[in-house]
Amino acid sequence: VLVTNGGLSLPSPLYNLKHLTLDLRQVDKEIPGLVCLLRNSPNLEKLSVDCHPYY
Repeated sequence: VLVTNGGLSLPSPLYNLKHLTLDLRQVDKEIPGLVCLLRNSPNLEKLSVDCHPYY
């Protein structure tokens, strides 16, 4: 993951990524990475996200 212009980006799109399952523990810290993955996954068909509260 690269940091450019204050945002995260990947060196190339993830064209083969069709299904993504995430288990988020620190949601507030993981949102930028999630947004980066979604922006770079043009063929994503299924997204499953489990969010857990951080204590």
